[in-house]
Amino acid sequence: MALRVECSNAETTAPHNVASIEDKSKITKESVRHMETSEEIHEPEAAQHGSSSIRESHSRSTIEPEAAQDGSSSSRESHSPSTTEPEYTTSDCGDVGDFYKPLLDVINLEALCLASIRARFRLDTVSLAGSAMLTCQIADIPMMGASHAVWMIEFSDGVKWIARVPGHSYRSFGDDEKQDMMGRIKVTKFIRKNTSIPMPDIFAWQLDKGNPVRVPYTLEEFIEGRLLSELWTDESWTTEEKRLRVLTQLARAMSGLTAFTFDQIGTLTMQDNGRPGEIKKMLCRDNDNLDDNEIWGEELYTMGPYSAMSDYLRECHEDPKPVETEEAKWTWALHQLERLAIDSIPDSIDKAGFALGHGDYNSHNILVNDDGDVTGIIDWNASVMPRAFGCARYPIWLTPDWDPVKYGWELEDVREFDSPSQLLKYRQIYAKAFAEAVTELNLPGDSHYATDDTKLSPLIEAIWYARDQDGVEGPWIILRLLHWAFDGKPPCTMKEYFDAWQVGQAGELTALIRDAFNKMWHAEPEDPAEYQVTYKQFLDAMRPQD
Repeated sequence: MALRVECSNAETTAPHNVASIEDKSKITKESVRHMETSEEIHEPEAAQHGSSSIRESHSRSTIEPEAAQDGSSSSRESHSPSTTEPEYTTSDCGDVGDFYKPLLDVINLEALCLASIRARFRLDTVSLAGSAMLTCQIADIPMMGASHAVWMIEFSDGVKWIARVPGHSYRSFGDDEKQDMMGRIKVTKFIRKNTSIPMPDIFAWQLDKGNPVRVPYTLEEFIEGRLLSELWTDESWTTEEKRLRVLTQLARAMSGLTAFTFDQIGTLTMQDNGRPGEIKKMLCRDNDNLDDNEIWGEELYTMGPYSAMSDYLRECHEDPKPVETEEAKWTWALHQLERLAIDSIPDSIDKAGFALGHGDYNSHNILVNDDGDVTGIIDWNASVMPRAFGCARYPIWLTPDWDPVKYGWELEDVREFDSPSQLLKYRQIYAKAFAEAVTELNLPGDSHYATDDTKLSPLIEAIWYARDQDGVEGPWIILRLLHWAFDGKPPCTMKEYFDAWQVGQAGELTALIRDAFNKMWHAEPEDPAEYQVTYKQFLDAMRPQD
């Protein structure tokens, strides 16, 4: 059932005359007035780029305080009815519907409709003739992702918004989480204002669970488009021309973030004047040891800030306790190899200027139209990282071959990714487009961007994933790094190293690996087969060579 609320345009400062709700329940004017005092309303900004695709021209990015609004500006969304529906559904992020059931039981969708209507009137974006009613409709069931539920809100004048709600917020949402959510809102507005990156504007928000909707939320611009994750390998849509257009536009858009450099890794805060402030600790959620019916842990912890990527990686996971079990011994040996890889990161990447990036720069966060133009990059956070792990990194769907567990290209029934040669070609195209776009920006010398920030980003990504995924994926990724460092011919199998390490006889092998890791920071060879790791190779590597 779709909830429907109607309000007249008698006054533009607040919605009046609630006429009807399809389920026949009543909402009083008092509840509307109460909501007026509990909502943060943000007036829409002037567009920095067209809403249909990424702007192709580049100019020098600048940081300016946000201009005062007089209430007469209009929002970026179209006021004509949309002809296409969003193509993302609950299936995009797996079977997560059951995890969101407690949120669905708590949220007050009637109040959310009224909050949306009130925000429209307060922003003065409603244009109705005579006594016409403004209708708001919202579906009962949202689109569900890994961390948020998203409801589509449709108004009778053709405008569409979305309501975005943290999935775990039904049970707790403390001061740290409120501050983190507000920080993301401010950083989103900063990126929109100072780059050509297409991302949704945020019109209104509520951080306190005590509001009539009963959960914190943001009201955001709806961007037309389809998820690239559904299209990239879809033969009925994809063409080489569209793929190259997507990669080129993304590279040009993300390059704008190189204009803003910071001296630490962490969470960016914003000053009241709209300029970047200090770097603070990152707020993290402990999702280890979850029950089968959970995807979000309740415990929060902080990390950073850091002055080097290597410091961040070392703290991501503690070494296992010295327990005399076979599994613990293997994990200790694996961590030894991980530390060798972390120690090898060159200072030009490890400690050079840091920049904003997308926390999950993958195809499920990219919206495109039928022509292959990028219409939106969604689901941002406020993290500052090394450029090679932030704004200058390759899109994640171009580097699956660096995680052999997920790639499996040689298996006949696995064809969800491109071939190794295709991935290499697309990475080269993206790196070239990114470098050309940075050159056009004419940045000052202290921006320090180098093409290696992009070309070497798979190595940083692999080391991070190895440290983050100790279980099955960690050994695979370390093996991938060994193949890379030794040109496809590592000096030992993983099991041979583990066995030697456990009995204190791995010194010579460790020295060989340390030297090779220190020399592995170079561009990819033209033949990617030289350093690929197949499933069979992994199985062979886990047992001694004949």
